[in-house]
Amino acid sequence: MKKIFWTLFVSSIIVSAYADNEPIKVKSQIKEVKVFLRGAQLTNVGTANIGSGVSELIFEGIAANIDDNSIQVKGEGDFTILSVTSKTNYLKDQPKPKDIKVLEDSLESLQNKNAMIQNLVDALNSEEKMVLANQSIGGANNGVDPADLKDAADFFRTRLTEIANKKMEAQAKQKRLNEEIDKLDKQLKSDNRRSRNTSDVIVTVSAKTAISAKFVIEYVVQNASWTPYYEIRSTDSNSPITVSAKANVKQNTGINWDNVKLTLSTGNPAVGGTKPVLNPWSLSFYEATENKPIMHQSRAMFDGNSGNIDIATSKTYEPKQAKTTTEYTTVTEAQTNSQFEISVPYNIPSDGNIHAVDIQNFNLNATYGYYCAPKLDGDAFLVAKATGWDQNVLLSGNANIFIEETYVGKTYIDVQNASDTLDLSLGRDKNVVVKRTRMKDFTEKKFIGSTKKESFVYELSLRNKKKQEVEITVEDQIPLSTNADIKVELTESSNASYNKETGKLTWKVKLASSEDKKLRFGYSVQYPKDKKISGL
Repeated sequence: MKKIFWTLFVSSIIVSAYADNEPIKVKSQIKEVKVFLRGAQLTNVGTANIGSGVSELIFEGIAANIDDNSIQVKGEGDFTILSVTSKTNYLKDQPKPKDIKVLEDSLESLQNKNAMIQNLVDALNSEEKMVLANQSIGGANNGVDPADLKDAADFFRTRLTEIANKKMEAQAKQKRLNEEIDKLDKQLKSDNRRSRNTSDVIVTVSAKTAISAKFVIEYVVQNASWTPYYEIRSTDSNSPITVSAKANVKQNTGINWDNVKLTLSTGNPAVGGTKPVLNPWSLSFYEATENKPIMHQSRAMFDGNSGNIDIATSKTYEPKQAKTTTEYTTVTEAQTNSQFEISVPYNIPSDGNIHAVDIQNFNLNATYGYYCAPKLDGDAFLVAKATGWDQNVLLSGNANIFIEETYVGKTYIDVQNASDTLDLSLGRDKNVVVKRTRMKDFTEKKFIGSTKKESFVYELSLRNKKKQEVEITVEDQIPLSTNADIKVELTESSNASYNKETGKLTWKVKLASSEDKKLRFGYSVQYPKDKKISGL
């Protein structure tokens, strides 16, 4: 009896210890999201009651595709975090959106109907084969009574016709069903919300006594991004440019971001942050032998850079119009990037679609003028030269142009190649006309000894059809020589500014209302007469 008693006692202790060590499942919610140019850092918050000793906590419903290196767990309470791991949970999916569930149910219903019709077609095919296999009547030595033959023929004709008609009717239904199935299948495949796998973050902790603890889990996922775009508005040539900076945010993490604090960062963790190392560059003679290796130039190993923009100041934008989130956005400068912190809660569903977020509005002082490169495009473009742009957080991106509240087209803001002045192309103006004509009467070819000399002359006609004076910058070019035997000479320029290194000719012209002006430039090319020149 004693032996039995001690066995039961020890067993109860083991069971009790095992019960104490059962994993604790913890629910958490996404409270903050920091979206990078590629990827996003999510912050989940949850609470758990943990007992004394070592406990394993499983935080379920975390977004899938976690970067394990990025997981950070913080806790509030008298306990110690021993380890943190993560794993994909294929058994526990997020609830599917209702519209996706409706589409999947409809697809399944149509597929079942299609399968039933196919069963009918298969049965009709089998019956047809059976009828055709039993067409012989009478014996080998017996004749067939004409009446029996007629009855048999009527039967076979009637039954085969019925089978053919039923097959045709079934196949027509199948065709319609397949068309609907194909539409539903394409619609579902185009919707990224079907992927609903989640991850578990497993945290092992140790506590001296039972406590209620709060946990904050931060981690980075890749299925999210944002890209900048802008709206540029101009009212007249005497007013500043108004720039509305916006963001196209999208995510397909498998978890909806509901009522989260949203921050947009110019950082990009997906790009490596290891600085390049410039190794020695050694030269040696090439020796083509089997036993000696060929020396190559040593190259620096480069893992990339963050592509971030350094901002001189941080700025908080005061409320102006209580219509957009720009009034709730604070621009801050981190050590290696800039961030737009939006204080109002945001909802970004996990659908892979673009969701627009207003970031900030600001004005830029600008001077206006026109630009034309008639060799490339015959239209004149209105250009605003904006100053002070570097006092705001700007990234290169597409922009929609509005002049006097009318949409006129798209442009591209290129801050990577901008100087103190940012050139903003505001679209074409058909009332400023530029025409480029090759003057055939002045084009000639001459042979001078062993060389050939060709001369070219072009005329640029400018006309202002507007009611006010305009200033236009016109650019053209002459070719450059890359060979000492090819000599290029500028013969006429109409007082253009000439850059010998690029071959570019630049004119700055003022045109009064209804005024016409003509510019002319020419050049000659001399080269050996037995040679041909490409690109001339």
